[in-house]
Amino acid sequence: MNLNQNVKEVPRINLFEINQATNKFAFDLYKQVQSDKGNLFFSPASIITALAMVYAGARGKTEIELAKALNLTLRQEDLHPAFAKWISELIEDANQSRNQLNIANSLWGRKGFEILPTFLNLLTENYGTELKEIDFDLPSEAAEQINNWVAQQTENKIRDITNPEMFDSLTRLILANAIYFKGAWKSPFEEYDTHDAPFTLEADSSGQTVQVPLMSIEEEINYSEGEDYQAIELPYVGDKFSMIIFLPKKENVSGFKQLFSKRDGENTLEKFEQTFTLENFTGWRPKHTEKVKVYVPKFKVSADLELVTVLRELGITDAFSPDDANFAGISDKEPLYISNALHKAWVEVNEEGTEAAASTIFAVALGLAMTTIPQPKIFRADHPFLFLICRKYTNNILFMGRVMNPLES
Repeated sequence: MNLNQNVKEVPRINLFEINQATNKFAFDLYKQVQSDKGNLFFSPASIITALAMVYAGARGKTEIELAKALNLTLRQEDLHPAFAKWISELIEDANQSRNQLNIANSLWGRKGFEILPTFLNLLTENYGTELKEIDFDLPSEAAEQINNWVAQQTENKIRDITNPEMFDSLTRLILANAIYFKGAWKSPFEEYDTHDAPFTLEADSSGQTVQVPLMSIEEEINYSEGEDYQAIELPYVGDKFSMIIFLPKKENVSGFKQLFSKRDGENTLEKFEQTFTLENFTGWRPKHTEKVKVYVPKFKVSADLELVTVLRELGITDAFSPDDANFAGISDKEPLYISNALHKAWVEVNEEGTEAAASTIFAVALGLAMTTIPQPKIFRADHPFLFLICRKYTNNILFMGRVMNPLES
């Protein structure tokens, strides 16, 4: 990220608010998209960073709605330096622990469109943006330029996030975020311990399974369990980032334990998701070291989210209305609104570690107690589960998702 060399020092309480706001937003967002079928994956860190840049230009009721949806109480002048510090600390921790974390932001403006210098300076100083002029009247070329930038920032994992149909004569500005993470496991899985095994697709009585490559390792790791779930924390090298996996319990290989009273068509993971709040995540996350025999499938997951509907459900409405949006902080020459909001994410998990990437695009248009036991715990993720990629000691959620079928990418 091309921030100034000296990121401003900010009060730790402001950083704490950013931590809380981003994680609360992650779970609010998950609640809105969890009804989608199949595998799911997204980066709340990417989406909220892009929204923070949008928020910098919002005024009036639009600003109030964004602040409420993003759980923000800091004043604008305090918020953006805190975001800059939050991002710089994430990247610094990744570099020090020999993981790779890239977070980049960019701003693409129509040639001749006058953007307020205060807005440009704020984004440059706090988000490392550099304004690039672009001709949206040549939509194929505009899409190619933006897609090439996103691909470059994400090691070619996120491609073709935009398309020419997004751009027309009313398009004034594109705000983009890209995030890329690559981490090696602190204790890698051995390839010779990976074997095909059945994975139950749904937590129902049908017992339908597919054969998947199931990795295994026995290790001292953070572990927790409750009546309805097991959870493990798999650290990456350097011990500053980790993947946390929440696995609803099942009774045996052929049938899932009836943890809840079920209606027809419901499965155990869906019911578990209803209880998976930020408060429960904080209380349930693994904290105590146990010897655990871990079985986790190799998988690749990618997902596309059209964010306009999702963000409307979170209370951001005026920003998407040509009549009601107020982005006077971006330009005082023309009325603006958000015409498109897109998110694309990808992750691969294998014996060596994890590689994940995501990008978010906003288009702005002209508007008219532990006990020692002799045997290891068994954690066998051979049925649907949730997972998060986090900064370990602050619980910053970079990525979040679920695996319903490891064979479907």
